[in-house]
Amino acid sequence: MGLYSGKENVVLPNEQDLGAAANVVVRLCKSIKHNENYCVFFDNCYSTIPLVAYLAQQGILSIGTVRRNRIVDCTLLTKKEFKNEERGYCMLEYMKE
Repeated sequence: MGLYSGKENVVLPNEQDLGAAANVVVRLCKSIKHNENYCVFFDNCYSTIPLVAYLAQQGILSIGTVRRNRIVDCTLLTKKEFKNEERGYCMLEYMKE
């Protein structure tokens, strides 16, 4: 695994451009074996839905916190509502069909 130490936005040949931060994660994940249950963790500077979807397509699990302004057309609880929930609360409404 590598370390990120720059501002460059590198898009590898035949890769989607997922944005500067997400492209860093994609580039660093190149050495991870696909479909081997590896999980990548990243913070809200790197988390986007397209990145998580891309990694899932590549057979790489991922977990990250997300900023409210990076989720298009998704209604989240307000900070006040969220604080009223018990510790460990998880909102799984998106899984209902």
